[in-house]
Amino acid sequence: MWGQKEHSDVKDGWYSDGIFSTCSYRSATVSDRLAFLNYLAGSLAGTLSAKLNTARIPLKGLRDNEVTLFQKRNIRNGLEYQISRAENSQERGHEKRAAELRGQLAKAESDDEPLEKQHEILLRKALKESELQKFQALREVIKILWA
Repeated sequence: MWGQKEHSDVKDGWYSDGIFSTCSYRSATVSDRLAFLNYLAGSLAGTLSAKLNTARIPLKGLRDNEVTLFQKRNIRNGLEYQISRAENSQERGHEKRAAELRGQLAKAESDDEPLEKQHEILLRKALKESELQKFQALREVIKILWA
């Protein structure tokens, strides 16, 4: 919009001064071109940010899975702590309590083992998918910039 108030020969860019028949390039055209480049850069930045935001979705799923596993890990850590307290206790029946807690810990570990393996697989898939989406978005922007 910067150069729209100028005459058509100025908006087109080249003009002749009529005296020496030399041609010059007016700043109005330059300003229009700069305005277009700024618009294009803003549009590309908006597109890139939207695609990078989309690339975060697999990582958000990974985070949710990690929160679930974190709770289960805390339970197991709590059992390990109770076992160590029971083993170091001088109370009567502490051996029975420690054996009971070891059984609970073994059951919790065997129940959580598939979830831990699934988390490792999810971790690899999420990182791969997220990085592929991110680099695809960057490739598209670079392709447009160099075109």
